Amino acid sequence: MENRFAIMNKPWVFMYDRELNGREDELLCGWTVKVLEASDHYCRILTHYGYEGYVETEALTPVPRASIEGSVNSDTIMVVTSSFVDILSKPKVQGSIQITLPRGAFLIKKASSEDGYLRVETVDKRYCGYIRTCSVQKRLDSDRYLLDPTFSFIDQQLPAEEEKIRDMLCSTAMGYLGSPYCWGGKTPKGIDCSGLLFMSYMLSGILIFRNSQNNALYPVKLIPREKLGKADLIYWVGHVGMYLGNNQYIHSTGNAADFKCVINSLSPEDKNYRSDLAESIIGYGSIY
Repeated sequence: MENRFAIMNKPWVFMYDRELNGREDELLCGWTVKVLEASDHYCRILTHYGYEGYVETEALTPVPRASIEGSVNSDTIMVVTSSFVDILSKPKVQGSIQITLPRGAFLIKKASSEDGYLRVETVDKRYCGYIRTCSVQKRLDSDRYLLDPTFSFIDQQLPAEEEKIRDMLCSTAMGYLGSPYCWGGKTPKGIDCSGLLFMSYMLSGILIFRNSQNNALYPVKLIPREKLGKADLIYWVGHVGMYLGNNQYIHSTGNAADFKCVINSLSPEDKNYRSDLAESIIGYGSIY
């Protein structure tokens, strides 16, 4: 499988560092990776957003390059937008559950069905069944980075209608409110600070750096405080959040008092004000 493409076949799986001790990231069902080194137990892989690490070999289903090329710009690749979705054996709530997937997992749309259902299958084709149409949307990002060595994240074409995109980004981030904090996590079952920002942008079709600092190889540019707008990033040492407007920001925090995705304020008069964060900001970033 070395130097081949593969699809994640588990609902979610953590990616580890070389020593297999530290959680570096979390990958979701249907995501494509390139296998750089293969072994019986763990493979070193490259993600479609430029991250490297080690995942369990059994979580990977090999696929030909042609299938990845065919998925770019495809209208049949869907992404889960509900917190979780059950793939059912029939288009009825009473159907047996084939597999449960989290927000951000990819699926293949097969056909529309009756009463607001879609017939879908997992990208690795292991499961097929029905979900509510309202649980998914068309995938907006792509695997171009894995296919084209000249592709640059900084050159991603940003969606038109800036105000609409900013609202979409904020709304998507708000969908994770209350999700427990989990180092390396990227799902509603557990998510960390940069995972929240990464997923909010990915679901809107934009791939940003999956870490708590700025990276010049990705589309977020540093901006002054006076230009801070909705959906822009706020940076602290080892932490990142999203500005919502009106001095409010959303972030996933490991703080003992919260330990979840919450909204805090930069205004001292607000009940959700955190002075430790308001007074230690080191920068701001924006895709615009």
